[in-house]
Amino acid sequence: VLVCGATVSRAEWKMQIYRGGNVDFYRLADIDSLKFFDDTLSVPGMVTIPAGVFMMGDGAAHCGTQEHQVTLTRSFYLGRHEVTNQEYLEAVQWALDHGYVTATTTSVRDNLDGSTQELLKLAGQCEIAVNGGTFPLRDVGHGINPHHPVKEVTWYGAVRYCDWLSLQAGFPRAYQHTGDWACNGGDPYGAQGYRLPTDAEWEYAAR
Repeated sequence: VLVCGATVSRAEWKMQIYRGGNVDFYRLADIDSLKFFDDTLSVPGMVTIPAGVFMMGDGAAHCGTQEHQVTLTRSFYLGRHEVTNQEYLEAVQWALDHGYVTATTTSVRDNLDGSTQELLKLAGQCEIAVNGGTFPLRDVGHGINPHHPVKEVTWYGAVRYCDWLSLQAGFPRAYQHTGDWACNGGDPYGAQGYRLPTDAEWEYAAR
């Protein structure tokens, strides 16, 4: 239970939070913001992957020769399917409308934090095109398919997509867009909002 109150016997306002019979006091002048959320709610289009322990690697594959036990201490959400043409199209349209990207007939590039990295190649098998200030779908030989997995996205375009979703949801961006583009300062597991799964999370979920 959260109860907001204010003291009148002092010259500054305070907030009281009652929890389990205890009361905590906070100076309102010290609080930047308040956000209420239910962290038990499901995220649309995603499934919850519970925390757990697994053996990473298979002893044979090029990137899995060193088998070792990994403990994931936090549950996480993972998309039910690959990001679709329509999902990426809507996100990149939002980004263009807000000045976060630039677009030519052949490429979409980053436009934040001084970055100009290529995010999406509008050529080859990419089913997204650009026409003026909009991104329609195009036929590359098998019709218009909004539910196909998006193609020709660079790694930068993948993490940028995560950041667009975070910005839309009111979360801080997980990735810095300069230097090595580290996720949450090198701590992806502590990042808020959207990000790419780590190698360990992906292998654990796939298993």
